[in-house]
Amino acid sequence: MRSDWKIKKLFDIAVFNPKETIKKGAVAKKIAMDKLNLFCRDVCGYTEEAFSGGVKFKNGDTIMARITPCLENGKIAKVNVLDDGEIGFGSTEYIVYRAIEGISDEDFIYYLVTSPIVREPAIKSMVGSSGRQRVQIDVVQNLKIAVPDIEEQKKISGLLKAIDDKIAINSKINDNLEQQAQAIFSDMFPDIFASNSSATLQKMIDFSNGKKRPETLGNIPVYGGNGILAYTDEANSENCVIIGRVGAYCGNTFLCLGKCWTSDNAIQAKSKNDSSPLFIYYLLKNAGLPSRHIGTGQPLMTQGILNSIPINEPPFQAIGEFISICQPIHQVIFANEKENATLSSLRDALLPRLMSGEIDVSSIQL
Repeated sequence: MRSDWKIKKLFDIAVFNPKETIKKGAVAKKIAMDKLNLFCRDVCGYTEEAFSGGVKFKNGDTIMARITPCLENGKIAKVNVLDDGEIGFGSTEYIVYRAIEGISDEDFIYYLVTSPIVREPAIKSMVGSSGRQRVQIDVVQNLKIAVPDIEEQKKISGLLKAIDDKIAINSKINDNLEQQAQAIFSDMFPDIFASNSSATLQKMIDFSNGKKRPETLGNIPVYGGNGILAYTDEANSENCVIIGRVGAYCGNTFLCLGKCWTSDNAIQAKSKNDSSPLFIYYLLKNAGLPSRHIGTGQPLMTQGILNSIPINEPPFQAIGEFISICQPIHQVIFANEKENATLSSLRDALLPRLMSGEIDVSSIQL
């Protein structure tokens, strides 16, 4: 810690679960726990009484999940989806942090909460029944933290935010490019799932279950039902589509254009007729997989379900044309994803060093 940083308790620099007065009949946005990082934009009317039991927040506030496994999975987000002056609300299983004007910077508070300085003590404080433990708010409030002045806070958060902003731009570009490829698929294969089917997916695709992920670390992505879980130094597939096999993410689909490890809570799919997975990726994305599982309490996708999905098999020439059109699109997407992975690693490496004062940014001009 640098000598010019001051030791303070976290409640000295952030308001916890701030109180908000919401008028009767107000319009607000509700954010559910499972949408913490994918904010729900549904607009609903609620009376003042309807807000009385939950936490409230505004743009600029930081929200942290309070329960397992959400906190351990990194469920922390900065609110940025509300309109000016609008108030959101959510479950009491959130902790809301609000910067104090003139004392703390809202982006600094966000990065502080995401850093090990706050997250690790928060996780260690959890008490309650197994699998549903809760962070003790008073423990987090009383954490003693070394804090710079607000100008240096802004420099620290500005460096980290610049990385996150670039990641967000790349992700937005990728979303737009994938929408273009989806439009091309819909235009070229409008009747592929029509009722007068001529074949099933089994004729076109090889499905296989994934395996338990290795403990070793590396730069090869490990895919589960909700995308990349970690990175390892081994691969059990490449150029494939990954499908969520079990649980809440059952039926999710992801495209890997390089080497990867498909974990045991996912299924991998590879084309029988072509080395490129592009066509089967869009084919599976349009097959309504999340609604085809078996089981209710614990949804399950099986190879049998996938193999039996009826389709109208398109001409091989049309598949090749689709791949040739969309391959350049996905080369850009893949490059952006690789850059985002590098940027994420850089941010995660810098985060604890910046928040602890190990890296001095006081002389940096932003």
